[in-house]
Amino acid sequence: MNDDSVRVDERLVVRSRAEGTADLRFDITSFPGVYLTVGDGVTPRFAFPVCGCDACDEDVADLQRMLTELVEAVVGGTFTEFVDGDHVGHVLDGGSGEQMSWQLIPAVTRDERSGPYRRTYAPWPVRSD
Repeated sequence: MNDDSVRVDERLVVRSRAEGTADLRFDITSFPGVYLTVGDGVTPRFAFPVCGCDACDEDVADLQRMLTELVEAVVGGTFTEFVDGDHVGHVLDGGSGEQMSWQLIPAVTRDERSGPYRRTYAPWPVRSD
């Protein structure tokens, strides 16, 4: 689903008031699906489903688990995004253990994402009410 031709129908931004935490931007798309952008947006947006074609037939329960683990890692302070040379990526420590993903930075965006850069976001504070 990572296609710039997909129309965003609705956007929801969830943010903590605490310093050093990452915002969560959910874009509900015409696909149908969800894009999630985290924090400074250094890491490319996450797509749920990733592809969406009939051949891939992504399992909704798996997509729900992956989205939940990603949000929990961000809110729990275990999400890190990084730029290292020509690579951009993220590390998260979710319910199924530590996961890492990276990709080459397209030449068009290399100047915008100059490295090295590494940021682990602070955990969101727990509400007391």
